[in-house]
Amino acid sequence: MKYGSTTKSFRANPGFRSGFGFCRLAAGLLLVSTLSCRRQSTDDLLEQAMTAAQAGDWSYARGYAQSALSRDRNSLDAQHLLGLSHYYMDEQSRAVRLLRQAAEQADDDFTAQFLYGWILCENRNFAEALAPLRKAFQLDREHRETTVLLARACLEQNLVEGAKYLRLLLAHTEFAERPEVFNALAILWINELEYGRAHAFFQQALRRDPDNPVVLQNLAVLHDVYLHDEPTALAYYRRCLSASQRFGDEVRQQQVRDRLLSLRRSRN
Repeated sequence: MKYGSTTKSFRANPGFRSGFGFCRLAAGLLLVSTLSCRRQSTDDLLEQAMTAAQAGDWSYARGYAQSALSRDRNSLDAQHLLGLSHYYMDEQSRAVRLLRQAAEQADDDFTAQFLYGWILCENRNFAEALAPLRKAFQLDREHRETTVLLARACLEQNLVEGAKYLRLLLAHTEFAERPEVFNALAILWINELEYGRAHAFFQQALRRDPDNPVVLQNLAVLHDVYLHDEPTALAYYRRCLSASQRFGDEVRQQQVRDRLLSLRRSRN
């Protein structure tokens, strides 16, 4: 059964909403330098590219990085900086190509694998992003942004593998109190037909944010479509409607009103 607009992320369960934000990384975090002893002129160009990138001057960064790469075709730093410059200048195909080449060149380099996985996620190619992100995770299991991206890529494809990465995030205080992580875990268990587990995680999400309209809507759909518990579903739909009104979420309000009307008609 399908009603209302849905997120593309969870095609198998069109009523559910993840509420799980995508990791958009700041330029400073992405610019991981691994400068080694090359010719001084190449190093100078890379440092100028780095300085320009950190200042947000991506056109200059691109020029310096391109010059550095012309001097040293095997420079991972130059490829990374050039790829990021293309990305921030909205030249996506060039960014993906450069970061893919860097990843293929350096199979055991964390930064190369992470950046390639990241750019693929930015371009919503989550299936292809899994391979480089898994490599990055094996190379550095403590890198939180890699774990976030892996969780996201798995969620977008309804892969229960994502539960492993979400649990790792729960070890960190900043994630342990966020309802989005528990909500995402619940959705993954829905895909596995583990409705009891899903319900438990939705409840944990709700305890952290009792008025979260996304979680309330998901609980309503769980009881409505999967558990066939209409009285409980109605209670959650009404709470969701009230919360959506407080947040001014007109789209969600209309979805819930449409479903409540459909249930009323079916009873009549």
